[in-house]
Amino acid sequence: SFDLVLSNLGINNFSDPYSVIRESYRLLKSGGYFCISTNVEGHMDRFYRVFEQVLAQAGYEDRLLQLQTHRAHRLNANKLIASFTDAGFSIEKNISDRFVLRFASGSAFLNHYFIQLAFMDAWKKLVPFERQQPIFRELEARLNAAAKAEGELTMTVPMLYLSGIKTRKYAKEK
Repeated sequence: SFDLVLSNLGINNFSDPYSVIRESYRLLKSGGYFCISTNVEGHMDRFYRVFEQVLAQAGYEDRLLQLQTHRAHRLNANKLIASFTDAGFSIEKNISDRFVLRFASGSAFLNHYFIQLAFMDAWKKLVPFERQQPIFRELEARLNAAAKAEGELTMTVPMLYLSGIKTRKYAKEK
């Protein structure tokens, strides 16, 4: 019944983003648009590589799988595009881009309001409570060293914008 469903940086926050795509298709009338922007795999990859190293060197190899699971909620761009067409959308626009977040230091990154708000709690849950302070001090020290060596700390965020038009009935039950 709707002409437009829009998701700006939200679809990756659902436990099953592919069902969101199918449900959006169901809700749209013929000729309706589904448009999303989302950050995809590779989001702040530099941070996560350093975090993996710190966890491994601290003897928390068992937490690496949890970290990989945490990272996996970022969608794969090719799977996302395929899920649009599988749901019955004709892709109108497919734009891949990226932006770079710049920080003076690892400390500035870890203490940034948005990082604290959106990420820090999930990151801390990956480390036993009694080890959080030493793990995050080491993480901060490594990020600070990288910023000092390079003059800044950068985090790349790959982005995808997709718009699809409802053109046929949903053909594949998932």
